[in-house]
Amino acid sequence: DGRIYVYKVMCMPNKVVTVTKAVTITKAYTTTVSRTVTKTLTKFSTVTVTQTKPITTPVTLTPTELASTSVTETTVPPFLVPYHNLKVTYQRISNSTGYKATLLKGPFQNNIAYLATMAQLEDMYRRYVIFKNELITAIKNIEELLYEKPTFNNIYALMNWIQKAKVDEAMLNGTLAQMVKTIMKMKNEIPSTSCNVTKAMMVVKGILNAKSINEILKYRSIGKEIGGLDAVVKCIIRDTMLRTVKKFWDFYSKAVVELHDLSAKLKKYEQLSKLLKLK
Repeated sequence: DGRIYVYKVMCMPNKVVTVTKAVTITKAYTTTVSRTVTKTLTKFSTVTVTQTKPITTPVTLTPTELASTSVTETTVPPFLVPYHNLKVTYQRISNSTGYKATLLKGPFQNNIAYLATMAQLEDMYRRYVIFKNELITAIKNIEELLYEKPTFNNIYALMNWIQKAKVDEAMLNGTLAQMVKTIMKMKNEIPSTSCNVTKAMMVVKGILNAKSINEILKYRSIGKEIGGLDAVVKCIIRDTMLRTVKKFWDFYSKAVVELHDLSAKLKKYEQLSKLLKLK
């Protein structure tokens, strides 16, 4: 129609603080803010709590406040649980300077590339959740604006949210594609070592929990039967990667359906928005 339309997409990022135990968090602000606090719970779940307060003085969020605040829980998907279990063990080993952990540090570091690939997959999943939630929020705001008064501000806000949603949709599609690419890489790089996984886990846990030199000798002997500690660690990593790859496709099939539904909604609202353009 000869006109140039310029849309300004605006969003305000949340400040995220990870809480791993009951603590008091203090921050000073001079304007009204929305604080999002994320704390990690057992059984591999993440709880996000959001609290908004008008403040001009330091604000303290205590454990009591966190408990009374509205909570949205996002459970870690099954395909990441095997990696989380392995990561807990690896962190215990890497953060310790004792003799028992030192025995296992070398074998784990020799296979660090496999752990790095799984860590990348976990990071991609976190981004996937962020983009999906942002897309859902954008679509919700679009739907609410459709019932507002037809003012210039509301029309521009509607257009902004549609553009924001399109960006989130593209990022969501891209992240999901990256996850598939990483899974295929994992499938091709799975170690060929074959052994009894239960016995391998027994060796690692036995060494870490040993209370005497005799126990160390016992589990090292069992590990030697498998092929040494390096083979023990590689066996555990192989099992973790196999289960991750196998369980990923259940997540992926559901994610594709969910994304298709969200994209269909966005496309419908994008088509409707064209009727609002000035001619």
